[in-house]
Amino acid sequence: MLEIAHLILKASRLRDESRGSHYKPEFALPKPKTPNPKDDAEFMAAWKARNDKWLKNTMGTWTPDGPRIEYQELRSLKNPILSPEPRHYD
Repeated sequence: MLEIAHLILKASRLRDESRGSHYKPEFALPKPKTPNPKDDAEFMAAWKARNDKWLKNTMGTWTPDGPRIEYQELRSLKNPILSPEPRHYD
């Protein structure tokens, strides 16, 4: 279990994003200027750039030298049921 914990820790530290379980205040997007984030073009551009960068699976493998982290495209993007969209909690 310690090897798995080491993998999870390394993967989370490599991600420079702030969403869901990967929340990091230093990478949080600024608040949208409109009640509906989709109406703020500047916010949506920043959100889309970050979403495009991190919309992937993090894959970890344990090696004799420690954890190895790789990324794979999400299979669900080929036929998404729901498209990703920004969340707004205010």
